[in-house]
Amino acid sequence: MRNYLALLISLVFLTACGGGSSSMPPPVPFGSVSGTAFDGLILNGTVSVYDFTNGVKGALLGQATTDSSSGLYSLSLQVESRPVLVEITGGYYVEEAGSNAQIALGTAPNSKHKLTALANYITGTALKVAATTYTHLAAGLAAYNISHGTAVATAINEANQRVSNLAGINIITTTPRQITDVGNASATLTPELRYGFLAGAISMWTYNHAPSAAAAHLPPYTSIDFAQLLYQDISVDGLLDGIGLDSAGAAAPLSFGMTPLGVDVYRMGIGVGLVQMAGNVNNKTGIDGAKILPFAQAYATNTDAMFNNIVPISTIAPVVTIISPAANAWVGKNISVTANVASVVGLSKVELLVDNEVITTATNLTTPTFSFDTTLSTEGAHTFGIRATDIGGLVTTANVVIKLDATAPSAVASGGSFAFFYPDTNNPDRGGAVPTYGAPIAIVVSDIGSGVVAVKNLTEGINGTQISTQSWAVATVNTSSLLSYRIQVKDFSSNCSIYKFAYTATGYWYEYDGGFWNNHIAQVGSWILESNNHCE
Repeated sequence: MRNYLALLISLVFLTACGGGSSSMPPPVPFGSVSGTAFDGLILNGTVSVYDFTNGVKGALLGQATTDSSSGLYSLSLQVESRPVLVEITGGYYVEEAGSNAQIALGTAPNSKHKLTALANYITGTALKVAATTYTHLAAGLAAYNISHGTAVATAINEANQRVSNLAGINIITTTPRQITDVGNASATLTPELRYGFLAGAISMWTYNHAPSAAAAHLPPYTSIDFAQLLYQDISVDGLLDGIGLDSAGAAAPLSFGMTPLGVDVYRMGIGVGLVQMAGNVNNKTGIDGAKILPFAQAYATNTDAMFNNIVPISTIAPVVTIISPAANAWVGKNISVTANVASVVGLSKVELLVDNEVITTATNLTTPTFSFDTTLSTEGAHTFGIRATDIGGLVTTANVVIKLDATAPSAVASGGSFAFFYPDTNNPDRGGAVPTYGAPIAIVVSDIGSGVVAVKNLTEGINGTQISTQSWAVATVNTSSLLSYRIQVKDFSSNCSIYKFAYTATGYWYEYDGGFWNNHIAQVGSWILESNNHCE
């Protein structure tokens, strides 16, 4: 009886105290964190997930390794809901631009380089987190805001959203695609390819801005170096303004080699890199510059407050400057059209247009020179244009209106006639040939186009003198050589007419001279057109 009573008392006590299995707390359910490590695919990298409840790196919650071919990772978590920090160290990736350099992380001089991402984990769920340059940027922005009083979870969400708006994709949940892999070819620019092109754009920018070709994509001139600079920049003041901290903790300008960092680099520089990467031979996606151009323009003109309210440059179109001919210039049969053409993304083609019709394409795209024969064109005003197309499909056309004058000037020449005195033919021993010189050559000119600019005695190299709009005079030194005289009339369009003196003999008369009849024959000629198709 005594034992029974003791057992009964024990059961009552246990019941009153809520004993049994129903009093134990339920176990924390398992969840997971998975995604991609990407600066180019980061292979064999170490993925560490840390507690970030207090806004700083806390206890290690889990660890995994990225796949050796896909860059994917996955690990299990059994913790309560909290902010988490995903950190990528070690491994290697391949730069998209240039010679596809392989970059190792975790070894000198990149031993401290890493990529990070911040996210809010919910117990028992599958959290997808990509770790990229852009999540690293967002982590730096969140760190700044947390240090200035923003709640940790709020700062993470706001930073991820702002950088996602800049990138045009969800930077946390989107899986980037390697654009150098033909297996990722696509007819459309998907969010995954956008993410991949952003990494390629940074690779292109860093390749182009190394201090020398030999240093391109060698540390510290790699895209992972650029990612570290991004974090330093924004974590100091919440701005991408090119200001970081020096070794003493004082504000100091940041640079990539010799290139100062700032808004123009982070925004326009990467926007340009997007178009350049699309036109690069390493791009195997089938997405060309024209397809990526709207994305690049949206990126380059983003107005998030991280860009310090600096107004973006609105265009990256080519710049075309026509050097010659000048506007409203008169031109002749053959003209040369020259220009300077510049493009921040690279040129695809440069064309010569006449009255909006394509005539030919330049072989030298930056300093094109075109020769054009106007023979088949009507005289008068024509519009000559240089049209430049960049690899993104942006087109710029510069025009100049010129006046075509392909008709040579005409002229009427007079003067320069001469006479010889001949002795009596019946008395050849009398007298000799005595020349009588004629007047200077007078030229009356007309030109239906640009007007006469010069008249020249070609035989003796004597330039004419303009008397009036239509009247010129040309001196002669040796009128006895008149039979070989050639006169050139030139207009402002470099059209020329050349006239020569053609000999004719006309008339004769007799004169009695103290016992002799002397025979006089007048030696005269006329000016005829020799040519009007070239100048001498």
